Amino acid sequence: MADIELRERLFKRIQRDYGEYGCWQWTGAHNFKGYGHVGINSKWHAVHRLMYESFCGPIKDGLEIHHWCENKRCCNPSHMLAVSSREHKKYHHYDRSKPVTYRPKLAAERYRLRRAAMTPEQLAASNAHATTLARERRKRDPEHVRALDRAKYARRIARDPEGLRSRTRAKLARRRQRKKDLLWGFSTVTTGVQVDFSDW
Repeated sequence: MADIELRERLFKRIQRDYGEYGCWQWTGAHNFKGYGHVGINSKWHAVHRLMYESFCGPIKDGLEIHHWCENKRCCNPSHMLAVSSREHKKYHHYDRSKPVTYRPKLAAERYRLRRAAMTPEQLAASNAHATTLARERRKRDPEHVRALDRAKYARRIARDPEGLRSRTRAKLARRRQRKKDLLWGFSTVTTGVQVDFSDW
């Protein structure tokens, strides 16, 4: 079946701009795993794989399709990644041998991919919502928020103590320099004039 005919057939059962991330929701039949499928020449085919091949080209042997939007019925090719089976397991499965319930690298990657697919209006709404939640959380339990900030700062120091201290010293030096520039009304960086403030 030609790509044009296949797309026309599939789009009859696809609802566009579905959900928060603009998924192409398959409204037809689906298998026991929750993925949409369609019969072609007396054989069942996964709809999301057909759409990916139609828009992005053939899928290489050994690769699987991952939905970063976490919607199995989504057929939007921009929401799919062709990854190996090992990479696919990293996205969906936890390592049960380790008592870890939060995977920051994977969470950050999913967050980045979701924001990359958002429109400017969706980004603005998401930012406003996050700001409102943070403000309400700080009002509701300020001590807990301060404890989380202290823990975050401690983790940063533990990862790179010298690097963080050097960046902090540089930031404080720049802040002191700006205060001096405001006091004297000129910038010692641009004029090249150095003033000794040690005795002041």
